[in-house]
Amino acid sequence: MKKRLIYLVIALLVTGCGRNRYSPAIEEVLQQAGDNRSQLEKVLKRYSHNPADSLKLRAAEFLITNMPDKYSVDFQSANKVLKTIKNNGLSCKTIDKCISILDSEMNTDDELVRQVKDDIKTYLIEEKLKVKDDKDCLHASSDIIESLFGTYKFRRSKNRLDGITPYVLILPLITRMGKEKKRSNINFKETLENVYMKDLETWKVNNLTENLAVKRKKTLVA
Repeated sequence: MKKRLIYLVIALLVTGCGRNRYSPAIEEVLQQAGDNRSQLEKVLKRYSHNPADSLKLRAAEFLITNMPDKYSVDFQSANKVLKTIKNNGLSCKTIDKCISILDSEMNTDDELVRQVKDDIKTYLIEEKLKVKDDKDCLHASSDIIESLFGTYKFRRSKNRLDGITPYVLILPLITRMGKEKKRSNINFKETLENVYMKDLETWKVNNLTENLAVKRKKTLVA
């Protein structure tokens, strides 16, 4: 009888794990959120672990559930500003265009929306002061950095215990930015030939900490 009860409990746990973690209403909002889904899930997960945060979790669920009806147009306007800056950079022209979008499409009496709008406009105005002239354009996308580290992660050790190793020094070699004539004139071949293993070891000691694989090895040997 006890064994049957244990098997029943295990079956219920397995079945429960396979179910959707969120209510149908929240799951519907998450599906419509697109690229913003991960950010909304972070909020839900943050308040899901500690029972003391149950009230905060209910508040977050309420806001997320009602967000599409009340703020869908405003979020679309904010995303339009984000895409404009990401695709065209920060210039006097794009900043003026973004401010125009905010003023025309986020024109509401809602206090929260007005606060978000004012914060975005303040950021844009501050960034505009950094633009030298009408021809100047500041890069405002993380795509290049993400691509760079994506290449590094693909080539590095797949063992998660290794952490960051001297292999991170490959980053300058896979970085290719700007026009050919403006690239660095460093002779990478000659530089690499003049660096020895002892130099790498010295750099590692000065700049990196022991990873989990090394610590585990030392513990087992001891």
